[in-house]
Amino acid sequence: MRFLKKQALLIFTSVFAVLLIVHTAFVFIYIMQQKELAAPLQDAAKVSGSIMPETNALNIITILQVLLVSFALPVLYLFFTNIKRNRERLSNVMSDLDQSNRTYIFNSLEQLSNQNEEEVKAKVIANLKQAREFIKAISSGNYAITWNGMTDKNKEANQETIAGALLHMRDQMQRVKEEDQIRIWTTEGLSKFGEIIRKYQDNFDKLSENLISNVVNYVGAKVGGLFILEEDEKSNSKYLQLRASYAYDRKKYISKTVEIGEGIVGQCYLEAQTVYLAKVPNNYLSITSGLGGANPNSLLVIPLRTNDKIEGVLELASLKPFKPHEIEFLEKLGELLASSIITVRTAEKTNHLLQISQEQAEEMRAQEEEMRQNMEELEATQEQMNRTVSELATLKGNLEKEKYLLDSLMDNIPDAIYFKDRTSKFIRVSKYLASHFSGNVEDLIGKSDFDFQDRSRAQQAYDDEMKIMATRKPKIDYIEKEIMTDGSEHWVSTTKMPLINGKGEVVGTFGISRDVTRLKKLENEVISKDKSLSAEKKQYEDKIKLLENQLKGNGIADD
Repeated sequence: MRFLKKQALLIFTSVFAVLLIVHTAFVFIYIMQQKELAAPLQDAAKVSGSIMPETNALNIITILQVLLVSFALPVLYLFFTNIKRNRERLSNVMSDLDQSNRTYIFNSLEQLSNQNEEEVKAKVIANLKQAREFIKAISSGNYAITWNGMTDKNKEANQETIAGALLHMRDQMQRVKEEDQIRIWTTEGLSKFGEIIRKYQDNFDKLSENLISNVVNYVGAKVGGLFILEEDEKSNSKYLQLRASYAYDRKKYISKTVEIGEGIVGQCYLEAQTVYLAKVPNNYLSITSGLGGANPNSLLVIPLRTNDKIEGVLELASLKPFKPHEIEFLEKLGELLASSIITVRTAEKTNHLLQISQEQAEEMRAQEEEMRQNMEELEATQEQMNRTVSELATLKGNLEKEKYLLDSLMDNIPDAIYFKDRTSKFIRVSKYLASHFSGNVEDLIGKSDFDFQDRSRAQQAYDDEMKIMATRKPKIDYIEKEIMTDGSEHWVSTTKMPLINGKGEVVGTFGISRDVTRLKKLENEVISKDKSLSAEKKQYEDKIKLLENQLKGNGIADD
């Protein structure tokens, strides 16, 4: 039935056409018959025998005409009904097309007539062309393009349309581009200033000058000052010293100090917080900032902070406002500058301590040379003593003289001289050694190191002396530590030798020592400080490298 309903017009039209053809044929035949009847030689018999009677032809034609009229009316009805239905369908299509255009492409809030097909079609095509041109412009990097017809009134209606989505995409891509530009600008800036710090890390004055000039130019400021924390050794008070400044493309070599809490610079150090003034009074800069000169529109003061420690203050003034990403960049740069200041100062202190260490090393070498000469003199004295012992029977008279000389040596030389028997007990000591232990020479005689020193140290000395007597090989000019029974520590430069009598027998040991405790402690302190400063320097260098790698890594990941 549905098929017949859809094809009714075609069926009726076909039947009507067939009837029309048949009707036309019968009319034609009828006309031809009438012409034959009109001929002068036509007789009644011929007409009645060979030609269809007139009445029959007219009846057939009449019937055909009735059938034609009967079929013509449904055909006309169906024709006009189909035209109306197509018109309604076209109107619905235009309405749907216009609604889809408003819903999915662009809604201008303008009312269009659905009967005007050309207007609806032109609007859809125009919006599609505009969408194509918009996409092409964005893909070529033109983020300034706008959608024609988009106003504040219809903006809300286009939140979900292609036009609204394209505008949102444009804004997002423009924001991403700006963020990428800021990230690249920040990364390049930190890399640039990191290179400056590495280049001038051995010269703090040049580092300060190059930093302040490049910072001012990089952020487009006009005036800049770098204040570094200093300490007065006499009064033990701290203050901020202007180490470098830059103003209107020319350096100002001025000397200025700011007390802690004084003005905007001193308050920034005291509070350890960034200070940003978007509007600066006419006389504000000259009164509180200390830079003088022009009257800027904005002022930015940033503490140079690392690990919650403030090393200085960076002050910048500009004729234009500072952008948020510029302030964030300068705060990161402040951390980098603080680390570099610590590194440079550490290097300076290290060089100073190394110089002191070298001077002390030279002094110790001079003392060692003096001790070596004393040992040579002592060896000569020992030889003389050996000759005296061998000639004791015949040179008794000279013994007193030699004893006097030895006593003079033992009583006056500022070194510890001692003689021990084969059991490592003292048989003779100098007054200096006696004063070092108990203050009385007689108290030491017959005693050993076990009575005055730590047992492990005394055992070590005992083993050394046993070895010297066994091998007859002396130990010359070596540094050793002595730990007394009261826990005190002493360092001595010692020479030990076997004590041989006139018969060539080893009867004990003797030696000479010089107290080098002060020098040894000073040397250890210098070495410890040197290691500590070196480790601290390396720590800050690693921190700088780690910050750069993190910033570079973030820049690559965002790209």
